[in-house]
Amino acid sequence: MTDNKIADNIPEESRPIRDDEQAAIDDLKSRFTAEELAGVPEVRFLMFVRGYWQEADRAETTYQYLKRTLAYRKEMDADSLLNKTLDGEEKFIHLWPFDFHGTDKRGHVVYYDRTAYMDPTALLADFNDKQVQENHIQMQETIMWLKAKQSEKMGCLSYKSLVIMDMQDFGFKHMSTSFYNAIKAILTIDQYYYPESLYKLFIINAPFSFRTLWAVVKPWLHPLTQQRIFLMGGPKEFLPKLREFMDDDQIPRYIGGGCSCCEDTGIDKQIDRIYQRNLKWKEERLAEIAAKAPATDAGGDKAATADKPVTE
Repeated sequence: MTDNKIADNIPEESRPIRDDEQAAIDDLKSRFTAEELAGVPEVRFLMFVRGYWQEADRAETTYQYLKRTLAYRKEMDADSLLNKTLDGEEKFIHLWPFDFHGTDKRGHVVYYDRTAYMDPTALLADFNDKQVQENHIQMQETIMWLKAKQSEKMGCLSYKSLVIMDMQDFGFKHMSTSFYNAIKAILTIDQYYYPESLYKLFIINAPFSFRTLWAVVKPWLHPLTQQRIFLMGGPKEFLPKLREFMDDDQIPRYIGGGCSCCEDTGIDKQIDRIYQRNLKWKEERLAEIAAKAPATDAGGDKAATADKPVTE
């Protein structure tokens, strides 16, 4: 029997793929045409197989959810959103601040979302539902890119992330249908189109009023997702819990941690820095794509390469 135990300083998902999981991946692929699967990364098959492993009709359920995901990605042109400049993207991050910040003790990428800073009325005055989804998909695709980079760095697979949602400033403006709908659309994207991508979710600075909303939101979530969520109050409660999963120098200073890369002022004061870093990452990805593209000569034809000589 293969020992699937792994060290406590690497992601749990890096364990070897079991024979039955590989068989499920092969079966899943066989249900699609080669054209439908063009460009689908291998890790996505593994995430879907593991994400729906406990379902009663596992094979059919996994197939239907992946089919739905591929259709949604095509509808939203998700494959191109990572490196696209979206209309109003800088304004969006000012209205709904977020940050990619460090790693946890297992090496998972950490994502911080200042959810309650967002004013639903102001957001939806400038962005329609599709644009909100596009910005969120771009964020998710950025996390997937960061996780791929982290996997290369660690030498093992990492496809999950630790998420911190900050509910400071949550109030009556969030107790509205427009906020419910925005959050529900985001949750749908995350749990159905990016299954198994969540390691832990810490909802921090949650006031009593949010706990009332949470009672409505929680049933929308898959039971396995619910088990990965911690709902907490202020720093005295959430910082000790975060430190169980993260070293203090990886926790943002703007929520009380000891990192040296950001200031201890609120994230809303640091958005310009975060946005410029995101642009730098986008330029880095575009440079990587350009470097991998076939070279062309002055006439626009592909130039000869060392492994593919031109024949007369």
